[in-house]
Amino acid sequence: MIAKASIPLRAFNEAGRQKWNEYIRSLKNTPDLDLPPSLLEDEALSYQIQADDIPELINFQPDTNKLEFASGLSPLIQHLYQSRIETDDWPGIWDWLAAYYFDLICPLKADGTRAPKGKEWYAYSEAYNRQYKHRIAGPIDLYLRHGEDAKLLLLSTKKSLSPASQSQLEDEIASRQELSRSTGIIGALNRLYLDPVLGTQKGGAVANTKKPGTIRRFCDVMGQFERTFDTSEIPADSLVELLPSKEFGKWLK
Repeated sequence: MIAKASIPLRAFNEAGRQKWNEYIRSLKNTPDLDLPPSLLEDEALSYQIQADDIPELINFQPDTNKLEFASGLSPLIQHLYQSRIETDDWPGIWDWLAAYYFDLICPLKADGTRAPKGKEWYAYSEAYNRQYKHRIAGPIDLYLRHGEDAKLLLLSTKKSLSPASQSQLEDEIASRQELSRSTGIIGALNRLYLDPVLGTQKGGAVANTKKPGTIRRFCDVMGQFERTFDTSEIPADSLVELLPSKEFGKWLK
């Protein structure tokens, strides 16, 4: 098991978030540094979230994939939204959850060290255009918006199944709110690029250049459509029909 589900949900205060940021920075020079044992429950660093009937924190297995992780935590987050938790509480909640599930989103390697990615993967950014990178907030946002249709983004490739990862596809789409918040666009992406057998993206869908029919080209075409249509209101099937068939037709086969 990754974590004990015996601690009530808490949120870091400003001192706690500062301490959390310091720990993440320290890992670059001391990758075997243990998570401070008192970090999660120290009342000087965090406070318990007060709401009725908050679901218990889940114990996840080490091999939990990102879709399972996001779907497992989504009822908790949905409950907090419905409980109208204060906006100012959310950065502290996201970061406390990142610390609680740190062994999943930044796992220990065989030699006892960690290999953290960018700070914003674990410390919730004040910049709205970086918040999708947070490995708790980002995947849960996608799942709450799109449910199982978020599968393509969260389980893009075999290398990006882990909650500790972010695929190029997830980065490409989640970084653009006009794309990531549209059910029609996410549905169209699934129709084009989800392998129905493997449950991951089709080979060649992501390219470093804007090759015809690839994800980057899809993003460009959606940008062009936005000048004429309200793409947030167009169903997936209608969006697919609007795409240039010579370029995107092969992905529907």
